[in-house]
Amino acid sequence: MENVRWSPHTVGISDNTLRSDIFHRKIRPQPSKQKKAIQTAIRKNKEANAVLARLNSELQQQLKEVHQERIALETQLEQLRPLTVL
Repeated sequence: MENVRWSPHTVGISDNTLRSDIFHRKIRPQPSKQKKAIQTAIRKNKEANAVLARLNSELQQQLKEVHQERIALETQLEQLRPLTVL
């Protein structure tokens, strides 16, 4: 039997195809692992967003109440001041 050295070119594979194949197998993370990591990050961000939205709503309500209280107190203060006659 003849001693033939195998090379990608003997079976019609180009250098670009080889580089691309190596890149996809060795350099890029596994798609399923990457997809799970992205899905986990999305879920965590949605949860954090829901918490922050609820907190924002509560703070908006408190701001409204404090603003109304300030207006009421300013009105009372005006009524307690003596009238100034010019």
